[in-house]
Amino acid sequence: MQRGNTIEDQSISITVDIEDWYHVPSVCGSPYSEFRDTVDFFSKWKDRYDYLTGPTMRTLDILDRFDVRATFFVVGEVVEHYPGLVEAISARGHEIACHSLRHPCIINPRTKEPAMDPEVFKAATLLAKRMLEKASGKKVIGYRAPNALISGWMIDALEEIDFEYDSSVNVNSFFHKTGSPVDDVTTIPYYPRRSSLSVGEKRGIVEFPWARFEAGVKIPAYGGPILRFLGSSIIL
Repeated sequence: MQRGNTIEDQSISITVDIEDWYHVPSVCGSPYSEFRDTVDFFSKWKDRYDYLTGPTMRTLDILDRFDVRATFFVVGEVVEHYPGLVEAISARGHEIACHSLRHPCIINPRTKEPAMDPEVFKAATLLAKRMLEKASGKKVIGYRAPNALISGWMIDALEEIDFEYDSSVNVNSFFHKTGSPVDDVTTIPYYPRRSSLSVGEKRGIVEFPWARFEAGVKIPAYGGPILRFLGSSIIL
């Protein structure tokens, strides 16, 4: 995962998810979504818009201002629907990583059971990887699961198709998005056991867990919603 420097010259890892409003599970790609997937969405949704390019370019300008390089986890189909956007992110010196092909729930949000056949998952993710590599001109080695729904079998599949790291595991006291036990997971990068998310021995893929703030309970310390609800002091 790419690191940048703050104005105090301290190391910090910054990631940005590049997805659109219709990628949320209430709209597309979940057992309770209005549309089966984004293919179904675009076959029925006729309004034309671009809510993604402007905010992304403003984010790039802010990062340039502070001379920070970040990792952008991009949904593969962004390459098709927003031509030039991935190229622009890469041209500014940022890492392009994969955030799935169409942002479906890979495991069921309620049961945590697989919602996609492992071979279908591998094929779709490999296609997204190749699309992002073609657009960016660089090898894509990182992955983040849609909606942070992750399980050990997914890590195994990612390793098989040549990903070097994942950043999806978020351990906290408020919600549970993993299909494998994470009782021994901290915020320190680690190698997951095979078919598991528990801490294991060295292998070809490493996990970068998400940050948290501990004050009697484990509070998520990442993302827009937490920033809006709890303020910057939790994240920073």
